[in-house]
Amino acid sequence: INLLQDALNDCGHPIKGTAIAILGVAYKKNVDDGRESPFFAVHKLLQSKGAEIRVYDSWIKSKSTVDSLEQALQGAQAVVIVTDHDNYITQIKEMDLAQLGIKVIIDGRNCLESQDIFSQGIIYRGIGRR
Repeated sequence: INLLQDALNDCGHPIKGTAIAILGVAYKKNVDDGRESPFFAVHKLLQSKGAEIRVYDSWIKSKSTVDSLEQALQGAQAVVIVTDHDNYITQIKEMDLAQLGIKVIIDGRNCLESQDIFSQGIIYRGIGRR
């Protein structure tokens, strides 16, 4: 959350009132088990800071607040990847995220290539790397 807050500040957005897509509820990719997942702490912190949160997990639909990846990303200024399910990570890699208005990506699984994201003019932070 600190990485997200710093990156949003760099582009002039506070967390409060900012549309943030959280991708993934499951504790690891391609499973439908949310036990011990970092999602719950991330979600709670973002809620407490007043973020406008959209949750999407293709494996745990009961916790999703939208029906698709496209709905999660539409109008979001930031994306937090909690779980790197193959189906939507593949989609993200093929998208023009800047055209969607994404300003920041926090990659909690280091599943994206930072240079691909930087080349779109998006601030990228991976956990454990810059």
